[in-house]
Amino acid sequence: MRYSFLSLVAALWLYAFSCQAQDRAIFNFERVDSIKGTVCTVSKIAEMYVLTPVDAPTKRYAPQSLDETYKAEGLTVEVSGVVGKIPPNVRMIGTPFWVTAIKTVSPRSATVIKRENSLELFQQTATVQKVGDDYVLQLADGTRFQPNKLKKKYKKVGTQVKVNGKATTTLSDDRQIVYPLQVSKISKQ
Repeated sequence: MRYSFLSLVAALWLYAFSCQAQDRAIFNFERVDSIKGTVCTVSKIAEMYVLTPVDAPTKRYAPQSLDETYKAEGLTVEVSGVVGKIPPNVRMIGTPFWVTAIKTVSPRSATVIKRENSLELFQQTATVQKVGDDYVLQLADGTRFQPNKLKKKYKKVGTQVKVNGKATTTLSDDRQIVYPLQVSKISKQ
């Protein structure tokens, strides 16, 4: 009976220690370099957000301290931080990186920023289509948006436009046919 109790205490102690260890960083951080004011795009790979420098698209940084505000695919940010060393014999999605400063900047090219419940369009080329009595904007990949306002000069099927705006995603999967779009800027191509 006494050995059973000691075994139980030892097992609980090991379990508590392993749970505590899971809250730590996934690697021991060893500083290799630092970067300052580097423009990167945020992308999601295997459920992890990574930063890819715009000027060096073959590099990837795996940030260990990325705020929830910046966890959006396609977002362009200016970042500073400490670059870590990848441990020997370990394959990682990106170079370990500790963010010290970050801010959002305007994308350099056409982008769709994917957030949890919205999509942000920046300089997207779309074609005006008519679905029933409504006019929608269709991107090249087939994604459709119902603009909140569309001037008469754009209500011609086949018209190419450049559009900026924010769309809300109401369904949790990709079955949504048309996304409602708050247009912030639109112009003919």
